[in-house]
Amino acid sequence: MSKRFHIVINGKSYDAEVEEVGAYPSEMVAVATPTNANAESTPAPQSAPQSAPQSAGGTTVSAPLAGVVIGMSVKVGDTVKAGESFVKIEAMKMENEIPAPVSGTVTKVYVSDGQQVKTDDPLIDIA
Repeated sequence: MSKRFHIVINGKSYDAEVEEVGAYPSEMVAVATPTNANAESTPAPQSAPQSAPQSAGGTTVSAPLAGVVIGMSVKVGDTVKAGESFVKIEAMKMENEIPAPVSGTVTKVYVSDGQQVKTDDPLIDIA
């Protein structure tokens, strides 16, 4: 038994076929192929960037996804630039680098390496 899906990843369209390879639905294999390998795909519309919440100490940067902190590269007093990665969060065996949304000085660090975080948990404050 197989099912077909149309998915868009980073603006590229794919047709995916998922077929059962074992006795249980959890044993399924997905194969994705571009819908048209020779044509450039039109990027998916992007939502407006959300501004980071402001705290008493400046901007609070929150975790965009749940996972485990595997690389905090800043401490209180460090300077960060907007767009600069300051932490890696591992989620589903993938490493996700989280960029600073604004430039400034780190005034508070809420997490440390090895710590589990949930979506929207505070990571750092930047002033």
